[in-house]
Amino acid sequence: MKLPLLAIVGWVVFGSFGLMGCASTSPAKAKATASTSIPSTSARIQHLKVEQRMNLPGLCSEKPLRRRQLVMFASQYCRHCHRMLDVLQKHKARFKAWRVAPVVLWTDLPNCIKARMAGAHYPMWAFGRPSVLEQQAWAVEATPVMYLLDWNRPILRIDGAISEQQLLAAIRKAIQG
Repeated sequence: MKLPLLAIVGWVVFGSFGLMGCASTSPAKAKATASTSIPSTSARIQHLKVEQRMNLPGLCSEKPLRRRQLVMFASQYCRHCHRMLDVLQKHKARFKAWRVAPVVLWTDLPNCIKARMAGAHYPMWAFGRPSVLEQQAWAVEATPVMYLLDWNRPILRIDGAISEQQLLAAIRKAIQG
């Protein structure tokens, strides 16, 4: 009886500080936002200049054929992740014009079959299930984390929930150099 109680208490304590899964927001902020808007209280945007090419980890489907990929590390039960995926889906024409192919990597699923089921709403996107070592190589500690790759070189990293406008502006700035 004590073990489940400790697990629940731990989940509440760590979850309230955003230490498990995705970053959390206060209920007041969550009520003030629309269903697709994302508060950017915990987001961090980094423009990168990395010469080393990165391999896409744990892909379960064919690799995207585009020059640029927007790689998103997501968790199945992360509400910020699903809101970000909805934003990407909403602007798919813009990403196509920018020649950016979204790739969703599910960090909490055991195999490719479950990753396909979790990404059923986004059937045109490449998807995968990276191992723990691959997540460490990409410095993924919590979700959502996004990387914009240009010829497999990271040019942008976004940690945490970010607003739709900030996301599009950051990607546009990274693409334009």
